[in-house]
Amino acid sequence: MDIEKLEQDIKYYAECYYQGHPVISDEQFDSLVDKLRQLNPASSVLKTGWGFEVNGDKVKHRYTHIGSLEKCKSYEEIPDRFKNTKIYISPKLDGLSAVAYYERGQLVKGITRGNGEYGKDITDKLRLIVGNNVKDLSFTGAVRGELIIRDDNWNILSQKYDNLISPRNFAAGIINRKEIDEDIIYIDLVVYKIVGQDSIIKPFVNRGQIISWLIQNFKHTIPEYYYPVLNENSWNTYHIETFDTFKKLGYNLDGLVLTADNIIYDSKHAYLYDEVAFKFPAETSVTTIKDIEWNLSRTNRLIPVAIVEPVELSGAIINRATCNNAKWVKDMQICIGSDIEIQRSGEVIPKILTVMETNGNDVQLPQNCPICGHLLEWNGVDLVCNNTKCPNIALSDLEQWCEVIGETDGLQWTIMKQYLDMYGINSIESLYLRRGYVETDLNTRQLSITDLKIKEFFKKLYEDEVSLYKLLMALNIPRLGDKTCKELSKYPDICKKLFIYVLNTSALTSDDYRNIRCDIFNIVKDATTESIFQNLNKVQNVAWILNSPFVRVKFEQIENKQIKYIAVTGSLQTMKRKDFEKYIEQYGYELTSTLSKCEYLITNNPNSGSSKNKQAQKYNIPIITEQQFLQLLK
Repeated sequence: MDIEKLEQDIKYYAECYYQGHPVISDEQFDSLVDKLRQLNPASSVLKTGWGFEVNGDKVKHRYTHIGSLEKCKSYEEIPDRFKNTKIYISPKLDGLSAVAYYERGQLVKGITRGNGEYGKDITDKLRLIVGNNVKDLSFTGAVRGELIIRDDNWNILSQKYDNLISPRNFAAGIINRKEIDEDIIYIDLVVYKIVGQDSIIKPFVNRGQIISWLIQNFKHTIPEYYYPVLNENSWNTYHIETFDTFKKLGYNLDGLVLTADNIIYDSKHAYLYDEVAFKFPAETSVTTIKDIEWNLSRTNRLIPVAIVEPVELSGAIINRATCNNAKWVKDMQICIGSDIEIQRSGEVIPKILTVMETNGNDVQLPQNCPICGHLLEWNGVDLVCNNTKCPNIALSDLEQWCEVIGETDGLQWTIMKQYLDMYGINSIESLYLRRGYVETDLNTRQLSITDLKIKEFFKKLYEDEVSLYKLLMALNIPRLGDKTCKELSKYPDICKKLFIYVLNTSALTSDDYRNIRCDIFNIVKDATTESIFQNLNKVQNVAWILNSPFVRVKFEQIENKQIKYIAVTGSLQTMKRKDFEKYIEQYGYELTSTLSKCEYLITNNPNSGSSKNKQAQKYNIPIITEQQFLQLLK
């Protein structure tokens, strides 16, 4: 398994989800995350936001990291600390998480969750949703809630617009836009916790006090049921009763949240909660395949999607289901007329669980590329087009370039492509050669709201300063992902040599070529180096930026910090692992699963005979407890 490819996939799917147009199910996404945890538990992608970089105005959250919850799907998976004790059960809303910041009762800032550390500034939008202040004018702090559309408002919107996908997608579109949309009146902020609080004599000490304050100060709050004891017998009743009650609220739900009664108010004025999310099994239904669509991906892989007889799942009419890849279609005997069982998890395209009946039809796999007609070939589980002149390659490069350099701020590719087609742009080269025509059109006619966003998009492409990291990411070279681009951008002189070589090959010798290749190999190793030099034609696209009189590339020297590594085995006691990762970053440490390069192995059972303990002893790595390590940092 290619770990870097897996990380890139997770980040791409996370970005689609946070921008309001998810492309895989929650369960498929969780499966990819679980696989990455097994292969590289120290991956930087395994954090809140899954590596998704927040677009637009980035604002840092106060008090604490705005994280996500660990998940469980059965009573057995519920952590023991929630059993045989007092807990609160509340609904898990399927909306967009946001934090409202107040000073003396006045709303001063609204921020989306983003990646947990930085979010997008949505203050003006949040004021329209929750108002300018709370009743408690002494309150200075932050409240977290979910931006979500109620069922009755969704019915109104469904009559107003055709082909709506889901409440969450629609809400994400409104919140992610720069301008304020008139339909913002249909969004509620349903609050469920106080994140932090300043200037108080006595903080809240339990969940019940927090709930009471929220109810007094907000129109929409999460209802919670208090249970004196949670055990296996009571759970069978609790979770069904509460979920059925919560469904009557009229919001999309995707599970329950279990919260311990006691809370902690720390030295940074943050409230710390002990919580876990309980996810219900996804709903299933049986339908029939009407057709199978095959579309080329950015990497020229054919992606199959089944068109099915419409069926209702989780309150939505479903007519499409994902088919994974060509080998899966072949092995599962997926064909037109097949009766299938599909499952929907979250507001995304469902997946096929089983083929109930093939109805005697044969599996029909495509033989030729749907774009260029070239004969398809097998590459692992996929059918791929290996035609190096396939128009899809230039289109994929153009899409990557536009989304990275143009910073599309929630503007979907389908909208961008309509304008690119209108201007006769089908490659990066034509994007710049048609500049005069584009600017003349956008400067001489009256523009709609979408036109104005497109104008800003082209302005970024044609005039804004570009970082070296962005320029490398925009090249759309396989294996040259977020991590390797960040690493390469730390060496601007070497990148300049590469660009000079590609743009002035005749001026350089074979020794120059070997030296450049060796320099890059020492940074990103063999496979990525090979991919870069196999795709030098893509590197040539830097000329459109480097030779532009309007755009400047930031070739700044980035400090190459020396990272120290530690490993952790077993559970932590003071904080969750993702919070631990965040905490140690400020001291220059990162988690890794490679013990040979560790400074310490952290374990709360240092005398156990575990394999990691034995490995640490083999490499003479100090084995210390969690508390000892935290004391060492201090």
